[in-house]
Amino acid sequence: MAPTCEQFACDGGDCTGCGGAATGACCVGTACSTATQVDCLALGGTYIGDGSSCASNPCGGGGGCPAGWTADCVGTCFPDYVYTSWVGDGYCDDGAYIPADYGCTECPAGVPIWLNCADFNCDGGDCTCP
Repeated sequence: MAPTCEQFACDGGDCTGCGGAATGACCVGTACSTATQVDCLALGGTYIGDGSSCASNPCGGGGGCPAGWTADCVGTCFPDYVYTSWVGDGYCDDGAYIPADYGCTECPAGVPIWLNCADFNCDGGDCTCP
């Protein structure tokens, strides 16, 4: 088997046009790795999207966020402007809303925001905290 085949991700991405599938961030729990969508789903993971990476901590594994980003209640990093505009906006951000669906182009696709904890004052009072 040649390393340029799909099983070797087109020689780890060194080759093009070999029929390899696109890769992106794959979340299995809070662990992030790069995989194809098929491989990610086979692992029981959540595929974040083609071309996505683990750099912005899309799986909420902790470990700090980049400058200008903050971790939500479950540890997923989002840009600070998302928090400032969403806290106290009248909607309970309890995982029901995905910032990427509302114009945040740098937010991880398909990943919801959780602000319903004491750290965010129960989403600025929009949620009832346990």
